[in-house]
Amino acid sequence: MRGPALGLMGRLEEARRVLEERLSLAEAANDYWGQLSAAHYLGKLSMPQGDFDAALHYHGRALELAERLGARSRISAETSNLSEVLFYLGDWARARSHAERAVEQARWASSGLSASYFQYADVFRRLGMIRAAIGEREDAVACFEESVALAERIPYPEAERSGQYSLAEQELLQGKPGTALARLEPLVERSDPEELGIVRLLPYLAWAYLELGDGDRAEEVVLEGIERARAQGHRLALVELLRVRGMVLARRRRWDVAERVFQEAVSVARSIRYPYAEARALYEWGLMYAGKPDSRQARERLEEASEIFRGLGSRLYSDLAQKVISWPG
Repeated sequence: MRGPALGLMGRLEEARRVLEERLSLAEAANDYWGQLSAAHYLGKLSMPQGDFDAALHYHGRALELAERLGARSRISAETSNLSEVLFYLGDWARARSHAERAVEQARWASSGLSASYFQYADVFRRLGMIRAAIGEREDAVACFEESVALAERIPYPEAERSGQYSLAEQELLQGKPGTALARLEPLVERSDPEELGIVRLLPYLAWAYLELGDGDRAEEVVLEGIERARAQGHRLALVELLRVRGMVLARRRRWDVAERVFQEAVSVARSIRYPYAEARALYEWGLMYAGKPDSRQARERLEEASEIFRGLGSRLYSDLAQKVISWPG
């Protein structure tokens, strides 16, 4: 129990050391449930660090153990966890296949039960995450809403926050920052700021403030998030926070600083092999230059982004990038 607790407190390296020791003890004792639990949490804590090879290894091992034990809810959960890692790595076809299979398993395993297993809130969210990135917005929102409803009913605060920021992102993309802000602010205000999951809310909170014209508050939130993400080693959150900080700086016409921030966002995304985050940072970087007399830099960044989006299958962002590229001048 100490390992996951340390992880939720944002002490990722320490948590992984504790869980690796636990895994060794469980292996020595032929404790398969103990091995499953340790492997599961090691996979979960490897993801925010951007250590996707480790996440694939541990979640794959957890799935093998779940199948050996016949633990139906865990089979669904670990299949879903693998889908998330594959999504980050850019293998969206396999990610979608895993995510859809996990949802099918969850619905089958919980049929006839009066309550669902807590893991299923994340199972529904991950399928929504993939559908949203592809451009299937209505189906994605339905998944997120189902995830949030289940997380609230259990309750499962960590999954609730993940589902809520996923919904907030869709609202921001639809030009509804007020709705996104109303969704996010209460979650941040009533949570311990040191919790691991809170830093994932901050880029969307800052983005909402930015779109509502409160640049000072947006910058304050995003700088706080970057500091926290660096301290935790939370590279998944860091790459999103850097992208949003670049957006804030660009809106405030601080071009030189924004350039350096976007460069770092792209560098972090490449270092952890997260092409979707790389392309979104390149897209916002290109937008910063769009409409200026010398639009060469805009075109270069947007074409880089568009190529990645097309390769992944992200119709929404690919279309947006192409529209900007085709603007006159």
